[in-house]
Amino acid sequence: KKKKKKKKKNKKVVKAMDFKTVQSIFSDYSSYYDAKNYDKCKQLLIKLKIAMTQFGFLEFNDSPNAKAELELAREVLEIAVFLSVETRNMDSFERHIAQVKSYYSPEIANKLSSSSHQNTILGLNLLRLLADNLIGDFHIELESIPLEQRENKYIKYSLQLERYLSEGSYYKLLEARKEYPHPTYDYFLDNMMDTIRAEIADCSEKAYSSFPVNEAKKMLMFDTNEELTEFLEDFDVEERWQKSTVNDIDSYVFDRSDSNESEIPSVKVLLNNLTYAKELERIV
Repeated sequence: KKKKKKKKKNKKVVKAMDFKTVQSIFSDYSSYYDAKNYDKCKQLLIKLKIAMTQFGFLEFNDSPNAKAELELAREVLEIAVFLSVETRNMDSFERHIAQVKSYYSPEIANKLSSSSHQNTILGLNLLRLLADNLIGDFHIELESIPLEQRENKYIKYSLQLERYLSEGSYYKLLEARKEYPHPTYDYFLDNMMDTIRAEIADCSEKAYSSFPVNEAKKMLMFDTNEELTEFLEDFDVEERWQKSTVNDIDSYVFDRSDSNESEIPSVKVLLNNLTYAKELERIV
């Protein structure tokens, strides 16, 4: 029997797009983002990234459009950062931040026109680190930003919030939250306020056995009891914050039945310290 020859499957070769075609796709990509059509925007982002690999990303080549190609690639990634925030995709946000920051390094940035989004994105990333309570990473990131650039309103805003946070000036934070410099900052500001409220709530449980509802509302910076109740439900603390009446006042009574706290043997610690002090005197 004759063996049947296997037909070779022709592999599809992806043709490189010319720069005008890429510019046209980018124009649609930008328009869809402005129109808040994020699904279509994400589809075009994939096409643009494929085209970016053909340009060589961060390498200047012999193409007459080399500079324009890199500037377009930078703007593709900048919009991708904003898109990640709008679609609440933090993995995508971190990935695109890491990629676009390469275009802000002096080696590349000095060869390109200045970016109108650079300071917005750097300030946004600082705010994200604050919202996640990554204070160490915040200061590491800040070290990479030149001093004169920190006067920019976007970066200065995040620095101001960090100062309020370190001071414990939560009401100043609340006021500053009303005047954010860019729409994408709103998401991380909400996250930051929730982080602060969660810290305050956790400390309150340890510091008090009960707390009036009205005082809890003020302390956690809510305008209504409904907002307070929703927050407690979202953070799974409503079981430990049990509503009750204390001295004829509506209050929260904190359930500490699951607490792992143990009493500190203060007298024993004090006696040990006195013994150590006497021994030190003998040594000296």
